[in-house]
Amino acid sequence: MNNAPERSFQDMQQWSNNMIGKIYYEKANDDPRYFRTARVGWNGFANKMVLQYTNFIMGEPPADMPPMNPRLRSSINTMQFNGNNSFY
Repeated sequence: MNNAPERSFQDMQQWSNNMIGKIYYEKANDDPRYFRTARVGWNGFANKMVLQYTNFIMGEPPADMPPMNPRLRSSINTMQFNGNNSFY
């Protein structure tokens, strides 16, 4: 019997510091004229946050879009399901 408290998507939003749904940009390493966007999404089947990328496009990113911190990208990509998480 599972006695864990039930959680909602709003609980997950608060737990993730409202990062789910935020969009960041990332410059290309080989040509700084290109950039792509990365959206922080929620994968309910894997029960974790994932990054959703676009293709690289030529141009300048919008002024109100923050750059992607490499440590943030690394931490989201290595965030694994631990089996005890009750966010479903």
